[in-house]
Amino acid sequence: MKNYSLSGVCISAALSCLPMSPFAAPEEEAVIVTATRTTETVDETLSSVTVITREEIDASQTKSLAELLDARAGIDVRRNGGLGTATFLSMRGTEADHVLVLIDGVRIGSATLGTPAWEFVPVDQVDRIEIVRGPRSSLYGADAIGGVVQIFTRKGGQEDGKTSAQAKAGYGSQNTSEFGFGFNGRRGASNYSLYASRLQTDGIDARQPVPGPFGVDEPDTDAYQNTSFSARAGYDFSDSLNGELSLLHAEGHTEFDAAFSGNETDFVQQTGSAKLSWDVNSRYQTRFLLGRSLDNSDVFRTDGTASLDRFDTRRLNASWLNDFSLGQSNFLTAGVDYLDDAVESTVPYEESSRDNIGAFAQFQRRQRRLDLDAGLRVDDNQQFGNKTTGNLAIGYGLSKTLRLVGSYGTAFKAPTFNDLYFPGFNNPNLKPEQSASWELALRGTQHGGRWRVSAFGTEVTDLITFDFVELIPVNIGEADIQGLEAEVSYKLGTWLLEASLTHLLTFEDVETGKQLPGRSESSGRIDARRQMNSYEYGLTWLAQSDRFDDKANTIRVPGYAIVNLFGAYHFTKRISLRARIENLFDKEYQTIATYNTIGRSLFVAVEFTDI
Repeated sequence: MKNYSLSGVCISAALSCLPMSPFAAPEEEAVIVTATRTTETVDETLSSVTVITREEIDASQTKSLAELLDARAGIDVRRNGGLGTATFLSMRGTEADHVLVLIDGVRIGSATLGTPAWEFVPVDQVDRIEIVRGPRSSLYGADAIGGVVQIFTRKGGQEDGKTSAQAKAGYGSQNTSEFGFGFNGRRGASNYSLYASRLQTDGIDARQPVPGPFGVDEPDTDAYQNTSFSARAGYDFSDSLNGELSLLHAEGHTEFDAAFSGNETDFVQQTGSAKLSWDVNSRYQTRFLLGRSLDNSDVFRTDGTASLDRFDTRRLNASWLNDFSLGQSNFLTAGVDYLDDAVESTVPYEESSRDNIGAFAQFQRRQRRLDLDAGLRVDDNQQFGNKTTGNLAIGYGLSKTLRLVGSYGTAFKAPTFNDLYFPGFNNPNLKPEQSASWELALRGTQHGGRWRVSAFGTEVTDLITFDFVELIPVNIGEADIQGLEAEVSYKLGTWLLEASLTHLLTFEDVETGKQLPGRSESSGRIDARRQMNSYEYGLTWLAQSDRFDDKANTIRVPGYAIVNLFGAYHFTKRISLRARIENLFDKEYQTIATYNTIGRSLFVAVEFTDI
């Protein structure tokens, strides 16, 4: 009998059935760019998307992307301890390295591990996040099997002649402190922003003692420090031509518990981009992007028993996109992407760089009742050759407020540098993992409320698994994943309510019949916040069922449910006092076996805006 600890998750499903007529008028509809690489509203897109705004981030007062994204529709987050420890995010039951992550359009992540360092991305520098669930290799190439998460840094000012400055300082449990300052503005054709922040904490003991020859026993607190800044500058050369530069830099130090490798890391995360957009005429627009991302880490042990290991990834990105308007209802996008990955390390990799060129075309048709998206992409990779992927999505309006959407797409995951070249444990003959996914969704909008219910499935072949006999990674696996997903948001008077529910019907290794490790069968989340006069307050309730932590399904991690509270008092329009209580009921739980999580904690901050 499974231990769910998820009795309240049915609330999420129930919310999607509530009538919408009593609710207030909707807020300005969100505009997204990640789902199709073109500008569209949330209601126009045929994709399953979630948008997180700066307003929501400020209200919740979260300190990490893990807290911000955990248990949202289709998302499962695991963490090796407290703030700053390794974080793994998966979407719709796929692997943690099946999610493509972009910052301001630039691909990030470690080319050696195949995953981004979620734990080091500073939330204080984030303006908004767009989450697209489902395969997107036909638009972005490798790695987008489960979906895409795009993070946008703080943007420049919108009102001409005005510069606005903000500052904050806060302190809380585990000797956690945070300081930040920034400004944005606009002067004629120029807009600009600059934000800097520092977060540090003594942390918690990341891992409980584990006996045995491969055990760990480090009864200490594991600290974390992150100093970051972001900058953006844009210029309108004319009404039809504009450019933008952006930069995000984060560096610091984190501690963790490990048996043989290092237990401390000095890190640098950096992303920079230059963009140019030209509306040539009313029917043709062209866009250029140049970008670079760094994922650098120096790993060592506090006691000096392990030598320094260095893993530095440099990724160069270039894109040329062309948008063609084919009448009032049809739209064509064609583009070319270039990616060059390079690794510098104390580990002597046989190959230290590789490049990839991808060309794609996407056709969109938007009519009153019938909508269509169709795309095809070919990638030419220096290591494994050509790969072709595609997608097709059809939306049909059953009424003015109700739409049925069906989609099918293929995707692939490129082998990492560790898979291909790590000395003594590599396999240069690995093929990319391949997937085929489908989705059927029903969604509606009425009087300020939006809801979506989806059924989805993914088959992954040529899964890369580690052969413990030959001690190399091999392509032998196959996974079958099917699930249900529900998401709803609406306004009820002065309350803004959002809820999501994900349930995996099947998530198994086809070869063994075992459940895929690290996945919860069910997860749910409810966010509720309210603003009345000078007061603002709310809560986040999230829960996950149990999961297995190993392929043999012998190590079970129990499910859990926690509540986080947050609130603010605005003394004036410029001065606010904010507070957050995390894990209100001090629930002891784990997301990865033997790794601890934060108990009840309090954080209080003073904020100044429009200084």
